[in-house]
Amino acid sequence: MRLSQTSELWWKNAIVYCLDIETYADGDGDGIGDFQGAIQRIDHLDRLGVTCVWLMPFFPTPDQDDGYDIVDFYSVDPRLGTLGDFVEFVRVARDRGIRVIADLVVNHTSDRHPWFQDARSSRDSRHRDWYIWSDRPEPDDPKGVVFPDQEDSLWELDEGSGQYYFHRFYKFQPDLNTANPDVRNEIAKSWDSGWNSDFPGSGWMRCRSWWSEWWTVTRSPTRTTTSPSYGRS
Repeated sequence: MRLSQTSELWWKNAIVYCLDIETYADGDGDGIGDFQGAIQRIDHLDRLGVTCVWLMPFFPTPDQDDGYDIVDFYSVDPRLGTLGDFVEFVRVARDRGIRVIADLVVNHTSDRHPWFQDARSSRDSRHRDWYIWSDRPEPDDPKGVVFPDQEDSLWELDEGSGQYYFHRFYKFQPDLNTANPDVRNEIAKSWDSGWNSDFPGSGWMRCRSWWSEWWTVTRSPTRTTTSPSYGRS
């Protein structure tokens, strides 16, 4: 293996600290952790020998599932700070040789996300096919229900449109239809709009089997975001 290729293997020897911004350090005294608090405590992580910080979701959210129910992929939860605070955190971490990775939740959104609100407003809405719908609930694979103590089905009736939507996790987290090129394009757009430039040398935790293929496509100088083709899972 060439020396230039070994940089891709940094994670094998990394000392990773999983950090929930909301609960880590409060920088403004409002009782909620934030990026400014994390910035003030970055030297503590450095002294511990941490070489990589793994950020849990920090996007705007109703916070019904620890931030994994996202309503906006383009911004920072205002309780946690601003986009500028996030950028500053990444930079001060990098100055200390600490990489920053983060969860990019592209399996589902919150049911309060504008995409889903539009999708459920009409069967003819622009975002209808951004989610997975059925006239009747399909048979569930018992192993497919992630939280069987909370949910008894992968399908939930949307009374307004008269169809069922698919949710692998909680009913307030409808699954995105990742087979739809428009969905993949929007994910790529959110990445390219700023997060990608804010994460040089760092990266995202990918939560879908198709992500590695998508990542290869996005790194290609001749890429188009409308290919390749992906299935539901």
